[in-house]
Amino acid sequence: MNIAVCDDNDTDAARLVSMLEGAHTYRIFSSAEDLLFHLDDSSESFDLYLLDIFMGEMNGVLLGKRIRKINESALICYISSSPDYYAEAFSLYAFQYLLKPVSQESFRELLRRASSQLSQNRQQSIHLHARGRNISIPYQNVLYITSMGHTLSIHCVDGHIERFGGRLGEFADQLDEAVFVRCHQSFLVNLYNVSALKSDFFFCGEEQIPISRRYRSVKERYRSLLFSDMT
Repeated sequence: MNIAVCDDNDTDAARLVSMLEGAHTYRIFSSAEDLLFHLDDSSESFDLYLLDIFMGEMNGVLLGKRIRKINESALICYISSSPDYYAEAFSLYAFQYLLKPVSQESFRELLRRASSQLSQNRQQSIHLHARGRNISIPYQNVLYITSMGHTLSIHCVDGHIERFGGRLGEFADQLDEAVFVRCHQSFLVNLYNVSALKSDFFFCGEEQIPISRRYRSVKERYRSLLFSDMT
């Protein structure tokens, strides 16, 4: 993975880098402004962003919002001395939120999960045949899937909708249940593209996806995915 570490505390940044194991590359930025300037001025892309919360004029939350505009699917992990920004992390669908000081075990698990997710994004796709065409849609491009009658609709990140015939339950059995979950009789949602959880709704960007009482356990699955191994 190519990793961006953004922390205005040189000691904390160096400690994170010292815990890297395996064939990872990294670049350290001492401020949000430095990182944004690099993204604007360079073609380099990062697989994982490790962002401190408390930094100068632009904090990690504002930086995360800017990164999201550049790359909607970026994996963002907040690393902070305070748990006070969990809600903001939810709104930015952060990949994880770790509390300082980060242990080697927690950091190793973060890298393992990030590598696994990147592998899924690159390799896993939905394959189907519709209207005489063979179609392949990467998991990372799918927000959610809806059912109306015997018509299924795949709603994609770029706004495209692919419609085809089928039953939602049968189609769900063909997908990775660690990624796509049933949250309603008529909805499957990609947990990794959920931007927020509020009351009985998932949000995928501006799209509001209902969570029915029958499937309310998916709320805890989402929370576990987002905030596992925070310490």
